[in-house]
Amino acid sequence: MSAGPPPYPRPVPLALPRPSRRQLRRRALETFRVGGRNFRRLAGRRLFRRPIAEHAYARPLHLTFEELGATYVKLGQLIASSPGLFGEEVSNEFRSCLDTGPAVPFPEVRTAVEKTLGRPLESAFASFDEIPIGRASIAVVHRATLRDGRTAAVKVLRPGIENMVATDLRLMEPLLSFLARQVGVGRAPRAPRRGRGARSRRPPRAPR
Repeated sequence: MSAGPPPYPRPVPLALPRPSRRQLRRRALETFRVGGRNFRRLAGRRLFRRPIAEHAYARPLHLTFEELGATYVKLGQLIASSPGLFGEEVSNEFRSCLDTGPAVPFPEVRTAVEKTLGRPLESAFASFDEIPIGRASIAVVHRATLRDGRTAAVKVLRPGIENMVATDLRLMEPLLSFLARQVGVGRAPRAPRRGRGARSRRPPRAPR
């Protein structure tokens, strides 16, 4: 009797790396360069005190997010799906952020899957489609067939996406804090530290 294929490793939360100063500086310069190019015309109108439409910033901001990709596209998706928070006109401008992203070359997909599973692709799957069935800003999804005949959807993170997301989140902290205040999301209070002296904070026993 065959023992069957070895069990798959249990999924674990992905720990984001800590971006270096060089990564932060490089991404910040790219962000300012892309944003400056897209907002140049709007800045010129403001400089010469020409009239500006109420939501004129939405178009250049949308172009900036799409060009920067990854985390910024995710933020654009939030704007596109929240017309009640950002307004119908602004949300409509970001609708294209909900579309699919570019495909990842299959050799890179194979390498990522084999590294995660710790074995060749052919030993884990009976078949694995090279063309993705889903493409997003953070990951791509491929259809596969397991050795026992079941069909599976394999989600593969884009190469280097962990470093980019970690760097973007560090740079976007002021913006994310502003959005959190807009939607009424506050920081959770810190849990009290337990340890020495904890017993002294207990209420006194009632007299017998």
